[in-house]
Amino acid sequence: GGGGGAGGVTPPTFATEYESVWNTTTTPKHLTPTTDADDVMVALFGCEDQTDTTATSMTASGTLTWTEYENMAGASRGRVGAWGAPGQVASGWDLVGTKTSSGVTKWWGFDAMVFSVATGVGAAESKINTGTDGLIDITTTQDHSAIAVICVEWSAFDYTTRDWNSASAGTGTELAYFNNSTHYTVFVGYYADAGTAGAKSVGVNVTGTLGGHSIAAVE
Repeated sequence: GGGGGAGGVTPPTFATEYESVWNTTTTPKHLTPTTDADDVMVALFGCEDQTDTTATSMTASGTLTWTEYENMAGASRGRVGAWGAPGQVASGWDLVGTKTSSGVTKWWGFDAMVFSVATGVGAAESKINTGTDGLIDITTTQDHSAIAVICVEWSAFDYTTRDWNSASAGTGTELAYFNNSTHYTVFVGYYADAGTAGAKSVGVNVTGTLGGHSIAAVE
């Protein structure tokens, strides 16, 4: 998870990313990844409102065994979720994300990352943050793991300056940023090599103030 789970001595390699649209209520949504047997796939979900829940299922070209690691939301917050699965050798298979809720008018989407030479999913954390930064603490379980992060900003502010660097986990890379002023803001990023196992602070620092967000990280 979190970018490919525990990497042992050698960090897992970020292979590719598959991203759905974030600006529709459509469910299910489909992606067509290509994976190998030594891959780990992480799927990070975000929805503009906490009334929506998310689930994942697999069809076509074999089946992955998905595990839900995080599913977090709260009043006046969006919802974030994190799932992980070991890889399969197949191209163009159908990865299906399904949103289930009473709030059918809410926008949502998901981002799927593939990490190669990965041994599995490690730690996972999520929280509702009322502070001004989009950061979360996570304690990694192995040296040189990758970490994936999603943050959903319910207040839908636009942030032109975003910093994913971490003193404890190294340089982060932003993979997705989406903003609509009447819906929500979504940030997705990852850390390729979090260094020695232990406590890490990861996520996105912004210029401005986050108005209320949910955040999840997975190793």
